[in-house]
Amino acid sequence: MQFLDILKALPGDWKLVFILVIFFISILVYRDSSMRGLSGPLWSAIFFFFPLMLPVYIIVRPKHTIAFCEKCFRILPRDSDDCYFCEKGIPVEEEPDDYSVRGFVLRSMWQFFLDICRTYNQFLGFIIFFFRRKFLLLNLKLLFFYSWGMCHQTVATEGRNMDIPINTLTYGETPFLSAWRLFRLAGLNKRDVFYDLGSGTGNVVFFCNILYGIESVGIDAIPTFIDYSNKIKESLKFEQVNFIKGNFLLEDFSKGTVFFIVSTVFDPDTREKLAEKFKEVSPGTRVITVSHVFDVPHLKVKTEEKMFFSWGYENIYLHERI
Repeated sequence: MQFLDILKALPGDWKLVFILVIFFISILVYRDSSMRGLSGPLWSAIFFFFPLMLPVYIIVRPKHTIAFCEKCFRILPRDSDDCYFCEKGIPVEEEPDDYSVRGFVLRSMWQFFLDICRTYNQFLGFIIFFFRRKFLLLNLKLLFFYSWGMCHQTVATEGRNMDIPINTLTYGETPFLSAWRLFRLAGLNKRDVFYDLGSGTGNVVFFCNILYGIESVGIDAIPTFIDYSNKIKESLKFEQVNFIKGNFLLEDFSKGTVFFIVSTVFDPDTREKLAEKFKEVSPGTRVITVSHVFDVPHLKVKTEEKMFFSWGYENIYLHERI
């Protein structure tokens, strides 16, 4: 352990100085990582016991700081003092225990768990597909355009002016490892046309095209996501990849054969309208939903699994149009 090794090597009076300096910098790392949407306890502990990890932290941390609402702990747009969600009276599923020690410990433990799981999923996915040149270039482009906090801020800022319920626009990421499992679950093949409804940064759409070379379409209401996705598409010369800016409830689904929908934050009315849309697709079309089942006569649930997403583990349901 670096901390103990360095401490042993220092002369007597310098041991105390070293401990105080490391403790002070650990506090700065805690505050900085928390403001950037990372786990403060995790990164400050890593630095305290492994001080030489400081340059690594500076390189991998998100570029932008983020702000949290003190009432609901949801992410606010940068330089914003008002929480859209609280202003509109949109409740969280469970009220946070704001300032108690128990609430702080539970939130810290959960953030710690999520950071570990995110790192594992992203690292393993990166290793598995490391030798695919386009996959590496895609990751570099995504890192260039986005940071973790920026995506949430973009949704919270641009979503204010839309007719779509703001809570249905909540941002979340599908790691590449989970996306790969989803594709295999759906049995994707060369004859399929893949749709991601609420495509966000477009990572799943691009990844699908890289792995299978099939037509892949992303639909999202947030203009910045679509603009950046199209820039990545043009820069890396992705063929058979398309992005549509708009409300997917108003788009034509007739071409698609496999649909991916993170329906976790969709209200019952949105889910009902979306399920109705699948009456227009061909029999045999597969529909993957996250968190919710489409309990309608024309869609039959074939398989259920559990997979990891940026906010935690969720149930996955594979439906088939009958």
